[in-house]
Amino acid sequence: MYDLEPQRVRHMAGVARTAASLAPEFGLSPTDMYVLGLLHDVGYAFNPADHAHAGGLALRAAGYRYWEQVYHHGDPSAPSGSRELALLNLADMTTSPTGEPCTVDERLADIARRYGEESRQLVDARRVVDLLG
Repeated sequence: MYDLEPQRVRHMAGVARTAASLAPEFGLSPTDMYVLGLLHDVGYAFNPADHAHAGGLALRAAGYRYWEQVYHHGDPSAPSGSRELALLNLADMTTSPTGEPCTVDERLADIARRYGEESRQLVDARRVVDLLG
């Protein structure tokens, strides 16, 4: 098991705040979406290389209602139709690594800086943004 870096925890808290504020627009519970945002990157504690799947599986084992949204966040090939997943992806893509609000373009630029212009992370993030419309 790995420790979650303080910056990662700040990002998770920022996504939680953004998710809660967006929830009414999606017809969802702000409290439920806050918790989803807070938990969305918990998988970094188990498997940083595949954090979404690791977190989703851990949350499924714990009986968490929205484990599938955690499992599929950031994945452009994920099954569509979930308002919760769309909200989570939007909140994640508009929250900086330090937990501050940012634009989608700023977030994509950050991903490019951290992982590279040709990285799978950036390609997937761009595809997720395209799916969000």
